[in-house]
Amino acid sequence: TLLGRRDGQVKLRGYRIELGEIEARLRADAAVAKAAVALKTAPSGTDCLVAYVVAAPDETMDEGRLSAQLAAELPDYMVPSAFVALSDLPQTANGKLDRKVLPDLENSAPVRLLRNLEPAAGETERRIAAIWQEVLGVQEVSVTETIFSLGADSLTIFRIAARQIEAGLGLEARHILEHGTIRALAAQVQAGSVSKTRKPLLSDFRRSTGTGT
Repeated sequence: TLLGRRDGQVKLRGYRIELGEIEARLRADAAVAKAAVALKTAPSGTDCLVAYVVAAPDETMDEGRLSAQLAAELPDYMVPSAFVALSDLPQTANGKLDRKVLPDLENSAPVRLLRNLEPAAGETERRIAAIWQEVLGVQEVSVTETIFSLGADSLTIFRIAARQIEAGLGLEARHILEHGTIRALAAQVQAGSVSKTRKPLLSDFRRSTGTGT
């Protein structure tokens, strides 16, 4: 395995992750011949884990099933945000995995959510989901997916919070950290647990003083 090797260990959102552990779980699946995991930059500009999978003969990659399986076995921060199907894994001259040349995510293609999608139900969930999708740069988002499993860092969380406040939802960064999912946040709004009064933003101050947008 790659456990303990420097190129097999990464740090994501404060967590130290052994890539070899995720790869071993993927290779344990009968439909997977080879697997590699790398830390890449998502279209939103945040770091995320990407799984590269070579399907076993006569098998096709079922990203949703593999992702759900990993989610049941590993913490959220260790579950890849995207899967890429390859015909083979790149190798060095001595036949070892060349992790550095695994393909980057296409900047023009949003990272696709690969776990079971729980769509937004109701206006509040849809409004929050629309903000998350735009800020995170994803095509779809599950209302039961945690903010951290979607690859958000602290800056992204504050950007989402600013958009939520601007939209009159009253959801600040602390609410996102406390509740973590769109469904839980929507429940707080519907229960009247947060103030829907729009709070002043830094952009308001800048506009009023003429210091910029």
